[in-house]
Amino acid sequence: LECFVPDADLNLLSTLVSTRQKTLGDRPFETVESVRQYGIGTSGTMMKAIMRVLIANKEQIMHSLGDRNFRVHLNEQTNEVVDALAEAMALVNLLR
Repeated sequence: LECFVPDADLNLLSTLVSTRQKTLGDRPFETVESVRQYGIGTSGTMMKAIMRVLIANKEQIMHSLGDRNFRVHLNEQTNEVVDALAEAMALVNLLR
């Protein structure tokens, strides 16, 4: 991850690994809330990591084009949207 994003958030990787470890094997989810948390910890974490890579890439391109002031800022609302989408994805995957 640090090869693509020098200031990578290793907490994202840790969250992904620990969430997956909880569900290894053939154990069903005990509650709907556990499905939602699984979605946030897996799909949500991946989406956040991908967003950061894409942002870093876009900023690098803009800086190379001479726009040194170009910055993309992620805020709490962005994280809330990603978490909601990740929850929905986990629930839909369970239903299919």
